[in-house]
Amino acid sequence: MKNTFKWLNLSQFTGALNDNAFKMTAIIVLVNLLGEGRLPTVLAICSILFVAPFLLFSNAAGTLADQFSKRNIIVASKWMETGLLVLAVPALLSGLAWPLYTLLFLLCAQSALFGPAKRGIVPELVDDKDLSKANGYLTATTYTAIIIGTTLPALLVGYLELSPLTVIAVGLALALSGTLASLRIAQVPAARVNRKASPWVIP
Repeated sequence: MKNTFKWLNLSQFTGALNDNAFKMTAIIVLVNLLGEGRLPTVLAICSILFVAPFLLFSNAAGTLADQFSKRNIIVASKWMETGLLVLAVPALLSGLAWPLYTLLFLLCAQSALFGPAKRGIVPELVDDKDLSKANGYLTATTYTAIIIGTTLPALLVGYLELSPLTVIAVGLALALSGTLASLRIAQVPAARVNRKASPWVIP
């Protein structure tokens, strides 16, 4: 397996962790802002905002991944993630709900852009004989990131009683690490496949 694949895996690990960590942090902060009685509503809205970008933008992101270099799309999406986490600081300090909801949606939109390029670039980074192994590594690290990202805010904010800004600081450090890792991914040419994005989840 070529060495450059590990940088892709690290990059996607940090992104998956940050998505889930921010979602849980937003839920904790929103419940504190709006009251525990609003917990079901907060959970429902955050779940919708977490999933909706993947339904809305994944097909368009797949089209972009065919038309442009997947490596460049990955790098651009990681810079977007870093920028959004910087914006999370004033969003948390605002004491308002809508900036947190908006950032959650935008972070997941960034992940929707990242996803097709992440999966599509694997055959361009590894030998055919290592393709299944590489996809296995991607899947394993993704679920590991989901578990860590889901539990980290509860540990830092709920158990250790630290500020939610601590979670954002950790996430920003991870985002920067993931962005630097994405720069180490080997350059790959654009496929230059011309096709239109479909609005349907199943083509």
